[in-house]
Order: sequence, then C-alpha cells, then structure tokens
Amino acid sequence: SSNNGSTAACFVYGIYNQGGTTANIYNNFISGLGANAATNNPAIIGIDIVGGTTSNVCYNTVFLNAISSGSTFGSAALYAYVTPVLVLRNNILVNISTPGASGYTVAYRRSGVSFTSYSSNSNNNCFYAGVPGPGNLIFYNGTVSDETLSAFQARVAPKDNLSFSENPPFSE
Repeated sequence: SSNNGSTAACFVYGIYNQGGTTANIYNNFISGLGANAATNNPAIIGIDIVGGTTSNVCYNTVFLNAISSGSTFGSAALYAYVTPVLVLRNNILVNISTPGASGYTVAYRRSGVSFTSYSSNSNNNCFYAGVPGPGNLIFYNGTVSDETLSAFQARVAPKDNLSFSENPPFSE
C-alpha cells in the first residue's frame, strides 16, 4: 500500500483496526507510507490495532522508511493498544524512518505498560528499527523503551523467545 500525508497534524496508516470481535490481519505488505511535514509521534503507523477483542496479526511485512521536517515526528511499524488481545506471529516489522529530534522510530509500540493482552502465542517475529539508540527502538510504550531485541525479550519473556532483529534485504 502507499499513502502520504503532507500536513503537520496528519496521521498515515497502512492498516487501521478499530473494532470488531476478532480481526485476522494476514499476509499484507505495507510500505511507501510518508508524511513529509508531520509532527505527530507517531504520525506513520504500518499496522494500528486500536480496538476489538482479539487481533491475530500474522505473516505481515511492514517496511517504513519515512522522513519529515517535523522535530517531533515519529513512526511505528506496529502500534497496539493494551485493550485487545494481540497475537503477533511470523511478521517482519521493519522501520528505518528518520525520527525528528524528539521523535521515535519504533518497530513495536504499545499504548500502555500492561502486557496482559500480549498473547503468549506471540513469537517468530522480525523486529528492526535501525541502529539501536534513544530514537531507534525495538519497543516503546510511552514509559519504557527497549533499544535492543534482547531487552524487549527480557521484558516479555517467554514471549518472542524465537524472534530476531535484522534488516532484511528488500529489493525494489
């Protein structure tokens, strides 16, 4: 998919799920999202899980590579609210966007600190957010941030024990 926003207050989503009982989000390739003047953090979200009871997010590829003139610009390959149960399996979540000075480039972002709705069946994912650093995070929830996969795996153990971090060689 491809979608671009050009205003400071824009939000750009690849997939936006806000409700329903069970959402099955399978076999999607999301890329080409941009927001050249965005100031939101995050302004670009590959897959956004806002509501519903359960979201099965499996076998998807998200590749974000955006830049914005906004100093607070941020992006997330996946953003999940803490309310719906999230089953995250066999996904490639790559975000190599350039964050604003006070923004974040995140592979997996949550709306809060609770992991009770992050299913124990979540595993075998590729999380990548560029060279680890304060603005490039594997995981972020507004309170804590994990720059490395091992820090994230320790936080959610035993979930994601077979997940890995690498920048796959996508061809254009």
